[in-house]
Amino acid sequence: MNLIDRAILEWSYKTKKGYPDINSQEDMALFESLFGFELGESNMGGKATGYPSTTGTFEKYVRDKKDSSTFMYSADKDTILIPTSEDDERLNIKKGEEFNIISKSELDLIKKGASKFATIKYGGKEYLINLTAINKPTGKGVEKFEPGDSKKLKTGVLHPFIPGHAQEKDVALLFQNASDENYEFEHKKKT
Repeated sequence: MNLIDRAILEWSYKTKKGYPDINSQEDMALFESLFGFELGESNMGGKATGYPSTTGTFEKYVRDKKDSSTFMYSADKDTILIPTSEDDERLNIKKGEEFNIISKSELDLIKKGASKFATIKYGGKEYLINLTAINKPTGKGVEKFEPGDSKKLKTGVLHPFIPGHAQEKDVALLFQNASDENYEFEHKKKT
């Protein structure tokens, strides 16, 4: 039994049903208490490919994103927003709710303890949100791939999907358009 199997087994033993349910808040809270981290989508905390600093994901998806001033980011989890004005109170935001990020540089981020916070505009007011509570926008702004297999003998080989990166769609289109009616490729030897 490998380490992952052991971890899932340990988690299973401690759930009410005897198996983990990722749709159960109780089971997910148990996972976090057992293993010290939360399962979920990628967030804006930490490094990113080509961006080795601790704010690398923020740099890639906010600072260097051309449409970041109009792009709607979303909450990665239910969290508390801290007001930037003393006249306002803390506010709860639910997972998936959208907002604009005002901070445009890692220099604009505010450090509180070990965490870094970005300034956002939500409901017409400015708040601070932890970078780990902002969903990384991979896949957003990339158009859905709809296969066109009408010229193929086999249908249902390719399925509609929203690519995580634009080049994923290009690979699917290459497979669709460069293969024959059976989704096969002709191999041409070099002479």
